Order: sequence, then C-alpha cells, then structure tokens
Amino acid sequence: MAVLLAFATATDKKRIVIDAGHGGHDTGQTVNELTESVISLQIAKRIQAIAEQEGVEVILLRDDDTYITLNDRAERINALNADLLISIHINSDIDGTTEMGKRMIIHDKESTKAKSIRLAGKLALAMSMETDFKDTQITTANLAVLRLTNCPSVLMNIGNIKNKKERDYVTSAAGQEAIARAVVAAVGE
Repeated sequence: MAVLLAFATATDKKRIVIDAGHGGHDTGQTVNELTESVISLQIAKRIQAIAEQEGVEVILLRDDDTYITLNDRAERINALNADLLISIHINSDIDGTTEMGKRMIIHDKESTKAKSIRLAGKLALAMSMETDFKDTQITTANLAVLRLTNCPSVLMNIGNIKNKKERDYVTSAAGQEAIARAVVAAVGE
C-alpha cells in the first residue's frame, strides 16, 4: 500500500498583487482633504496586513503615495508573475447624491476573462457579506491596468467619495477593515 503525502511549498502560494489606484500627483477623486489615492492605499495596506495573518501572499504595487504610470504598473505586475491583480479605487458622481456601492470591472480579453469573472464574483459575494455595500455591478472596460496585465484582474470601485455616508464608511477604520477582510476572504480560497 502506497501513501502519498502532499506538502504545500512556497511555490503553491498564490501571489496576489494589490494596486492602490492613482498616487502622487494623480490623486484621483478628491473631496476636501480626502483623496482617492490615499484612501485606496490605506485599504491596500489593510488588505496586506490581514492577508499576512491568514498566510496569503499579497504584494502592494505601491506602499506610499507615489505615482506609477499605467504602463509601469502593468510591467511590474507581469514581472512579479502575479496570479491575481486587484486594483482598488473609490467611485464618484457629480453631486454625491448617489450611493454607488461597489463595482467590479474586468477586461474581456479571452486569456483571463473566465478567471477574472470568477474573481469578480467572489469579491462581490465577500463584499456583500462583510461590508455595508450590498449591491454589485460586474462590468467590462478597456482599462490599461486590466488590459496590459497577464493575470486575472479586477478593478474594484468601492463607494462614492462624494457621498457622505459612503465616504465616511470607506475612510473609517471599521469600514476599511471590513473591505480588507472581504478581499482576503475572496482571494484566500
């Protein structure tokens, strides 16, 4: 009788890259002193901290408020041989009256479409279970960070920076913790 033992090695671990959107002079959406680039970075750092506790490898594309071009982002992600990419952004409207919840955006390139859709679905479900954001749209768009990367990728637009309720949530410690836990739950499976 033969016994087969399987051991997880470091190479069995998924390599997840988190892209905190914008950065440096590209602040993204801004309300008062709050910028999308800083909020997305705070959430990205929280994701990394929780992922480390759960034994999930997360690499931050940027860990400070610096600007990285879209082409450089894609080149770095591809050089890392990432298994998954999640790009974190905060949504916006003109006057802040719309509660936007969350929106998952993928690119429809054949090489990664099925896995990107599956990742978006897992993220949407986890976010619905863990956060105050219940409604989700999953859409496609021709965004450079998605188009130029070789791995399954999702750009997450979380909340509306101009809507006080959603802005307060995505900037609060509790809101960022819930968002981060949802992301880690989705990618840790």
